[in-house]
Amino acid sequence: MAYARLEQGIDRDCQGIGLIERDRHVAYSGNLPAENVGDLDLDTCREWGLHLEQASDHINWYRLHATGAWMLAGDRTRAIANLRQLVDGGWDGEAEWLEGYWAVQSLVDDPEFKAIVARPRAIREEE
Repeated sequence: MAYARLEQGIDRDCQGIGLIERDRHVAYSGNLPAENVGDLDLDTCREWGLHLEQASDHINWYRLHATGAWMLAGDRTRAIANLRQLVDGGWDGEAEWLEGYWAVQSLVDDPEFKAIVARPRAIREEE
């Protein structure tokens, strides 16, 4: 990704002024770098899908954006799998957040999507 090239340049600059690396950490972005369907090409959507799935191993709610990335990449099966893992993983957000997420609008009428989203809605209604 472009981030790796940027990081290499920053590392060179830091070394040039005498800074040294004391520790290294992994950080994940939690949002897609887009606001509309079509902002990202398919390869970029796939890269983000993989990136967000990795992040989801650490923070479950990243599966929300992994779902969106896979839908934008045209991979309904993987999008549904991430959505299911999000909800099964104890996500306590609102069903409306899932239904209103711009990246999954082509999925909201899908019966499987509706069934998954119905679970957090039912939990909220019981509370």
